[in-house]
Amino acid sequence: MAKSYRFADFTLLVNQTLSKSGVELTIEPQVLTVLVYLIENNDRYISTQELHDALWQGRVVSDTAIRRAVGKLRVILGDDAKEPNFIKSVSKRGYRFVAELSANETVDLKADEFAISATEINHNRGRLYFIVSAIFISCCLLYYFFWNQPSFTPRLLSEKIDFPGDKVALSSSIDGSQIVFASQVHQVDGYQLFKYLPANNTLQQLTTNQHNVVSSAIINNDSQLVFVDFILGQCSIKILQLDKGNINKIKVLVDGFYLISDVVAIAGEAGFYFNGLKESNGNTQLYYYDTALQTVIPISKEFIVGEHTYKTAVSPNAELLATITLHDVNNQHEIRIKDRHSQSVLKRYYHPSSIYDIEWLDAHTLVILDSIAMTSINLASGEKKQLLNKHNITEISVGKKRGLIALQNEISSGYFTEYNIEQSQLVNAKIIDSSKSVLQIRYIGSGESYLLYKKNHDQYDVILKENNQEKILFSSTKKLRIIDFNLAEQQLLLKLDNRYLLVDIKSSEKIYITQPDQFISDTANFSSDNDFILYAEKSRQGWRIIQYEIKTGLKSELFQGFKIIKPRPEGYILIDEDDGVVQYDKATEQFKKLDIELLKELNSQWVLLDKDLYWMSFDLGNKYLNKFDILTEKLQRFTVDSTLSDLNFDLNNTGTKVVVKVGAHKNTEIVSLPSCCF
Repeated sequence: MAKSYRFADFTLLVNQTLSKSGVELTIEPQVLTVLVYLIENNDRYISTQELHDALWQGRVVSDTAIRRAVGKLRVILGDDAKEPNFIKSVSKRGYRFVAELSANETVDLKADEFAISATEINHNRGRLYFIVSAIFISCCLLYYFFWNQPSFTPRLLSEKIDFPGDKVALSSSIDGSQIVFASQVHQVDGYQLFKYLPANNTLQQLTTNQHNVVSSAIINNDSQLVFVDFILGQCSIKILQLDKGNINKIKVLVDGFYLISDVVAIAGEAGFYFNGLKESNGNTQLYYYDTALQTVIPISKEFIVGEHTYKTAVSPNAELLATITLHDVNNQHEIRIKDRHSQSVLKRYYHPSSIYDIEWLDAHTLVILDSIAMTSINLASGEKKQLLNKHNITEISVGKKRGLIALQNEISSGYFTEYNIEQSQLVNAKIIDSSKSVLQIRYIGSGESYLLYKKNHDQYDVILKENNQEKILFSSTKKLRIIDFNLAEQQLLLKLDNRYLLVDIKSSEKIYITQPDQFISDTANFSSDNDFILYAEKSRQGWRIIQYEIKTGLKSELFQGFKIIKPRPEGYILIDEDDGVVQYDKATEQFKKLDIELLKELNSQWVLLDKDLYWMSFDLGNKYLNKFDILTEKLQRFTVDSTLSDLNFDLNNTGTKVVVKVGAHKNTEIVSLPSCCF
């Protein structure tokens, strides 16, 4: 027996179907499970994290994916997020099903879950049921053997794709010379397309303003790329030329679809297949796009209520189709092997759970990916082999020499990214370094060169990076921090052992300028003329600013009552013990308090470039780069990625670039699954 629920005009058969006024509705399996979970826990709010843990079975997915599932559910139910009748959401609490419910017990039409089984097509439906039942019993006997087949571990592509973040819509050219994927650049809305060339290890951005690319395919002898731009209710398929450089003109081929789930290439042809839903209350069906006629051709000859084809793959010789169809009545997923030209069904395979992806390795071998395992089936012999178990693979695609490449989710450490500052916004974010070993990055000059602070096993290195060449300037077995760099004199100021250390790069001379028992801040600077080092120290009498003369080693007190100093040609910007910001003019020897407020933490970072003062701040979950003109006292705020791991940053000497660090995030790696493993 299975439980069913009624609410408003809807009837939900748990884990099977959702119908309205007796008419079955089209709903993705994962979206249906979200609805069931909300209904069965309708006495409380369900957080995004709880939905992730309960329904995504350990898979690494973004909060956006969960919100998208809830959004699709609202569309299906006709619910308004602002005035909800069914699903109410409250910030920081989650979602709650609020409609009045009635529950009943119904006959469970879903068969017991069983491993993938195969049967030759038989037009006598009664005989087909008998064969399926017999194979089910056989598979139960083979269960232990099947699930204990040896597996292997995916490996990263030998050519590391240095682009962290979530990735989707993976596709590859026939010879493996081009790999295409879609990714989200930080928190900018929409997934954009990128092309990776393994031969020279280069990455090109192909699109900039698409909504959400969810599927892609390289067609027409690897010269063109077609992709699905997903907006629920307004999905389209677009095309671009792969040989036109970076970003080029995009043309719409197919539009007017409520939903399009994938697009599939055909070896040696310019046409392609796709699975789409014309109307929200219809069925997802297979279509072919004829590029010569510029026409969409339905492949399904008849409309069958409760059947939804959502994945398709074409065999390497372009003779066979493999399609995945969901049956609403029992939530079973059927793989049909068809003759591509006659559309006659040659074999059927049944699967108890949703299938993420499907690919052909050769004319006889099919690879199936679900939430638990990756399995291959030899159609000629019927041999089944489990390739991976308990994986984090989300997509597969045929790569070089008929091996597979795949997307594998993981949690990654932070990475450094660079923004260009243009007028009132930060634009054109790019990754500077994503290796786990880099702990700090500082600009040198205009920003074409960098100082990197890296951990290398048990050693900490300060490295100069110019023209993609790295040179170690200083090494230590203890943690340190880059404080400032004097480009003209080639001098490096570090904080090591809670002391300021001056390193002369040319002579390798090292001088500690403070003592271990002194309490000093994390902020110090070379003076504007590079003759002094300015820093703050604290005693029983309070904070004071010290001026250290580099040539003689002599120290003198510059100011009392200030804990941070930044030099400028006309004077200094200081922070007093009450966190007030003060401007000092050398010519008049006058102090002027500025009407701004910086972070109160002692070691919060701020940068002074001529007359502009920069610092980071946060407000209600948002993070900002602030720019304050100390002459006009005008403040500008630039919104930055809210996933920044801290409020530290650096600017180039022209104030046109800023480098920040993004914290731990969900990351997708492109991995290879070599053909020898199949």
